[in-house]
Amino acid sequence: PHTSKTNRYELIAGERRWRAAQMAQLHNVPAIIRDFSDEEAYEVALIENVQRADLNVIEEADGYRQLIENFGYTQGKLSEIIGKSRSHIANLMRLLTLPEDVCNLVINGSLTMGQVRPLVGHEDASTLAADIARRGLNARQAEALVARPRDASSKQSAAALTKSADIRALEAKAEKTLGVKMDITWDEGRDRGKMSLSFTKLEQLEDVLKKLGIS
Repeated sequence: PHTSKTNRYELIAGERRWRAAQMAQLHNVPAIIRDFSDEEAYEVALIENVQRADLNVIEEADGYRQLIENFGYTQGKLSEIIGKSRSHIANLMRLLTLPEDVCNLVINGSLTMGQVRPLVGHEDASTLAADIARRGLNARQAEALVARPRDASSKQSAAALTKSADIRALEAKAEKTLGVKMDITWDEGRDRGKMSLSFTKLEQLEDVLKKLGIS
């Protein structure tokens, strides 16, 4: 019963079924009437809410967090009540450790759970998440990006990345101007690059330095 209005009731759980009954033009539906305190009503509403199909994973995870922190539930108990595996609940709750800007990308639909899961615990999570969203990487590509070694000397370093047409054009322009071979590598994932010159004689290096205004 409603706490302040006579002969009025507050719907705590079952909103989806109630709306479905409305769409089916059912005027009478079975209901269970119970007396709940505000805290109990909030608890029941949370349990109902985390089972909604239209929740994103961050909202679902936050619902689990509130039930655990405010009402003493364990992940195992939630698994029994909600009917989802304990590992599912644990994996979702790990997403809450991501930076707020990364969580917002999931909330607004820019990224999925599969795309951000590899970012959990990563110090560059925000930068990587923005890059994944900008480049439209799928979950597997996102995992590969995060797993890429940071050591520039590694086999999968920036030097091994495929060069774009723009990079090759810059190399050709530099080689024509300086008269020596130019090698440019650019790691778009980390926004950093390297440029190196190759020469066979010291005279070539001296000529390059002169062209650069270094005497």
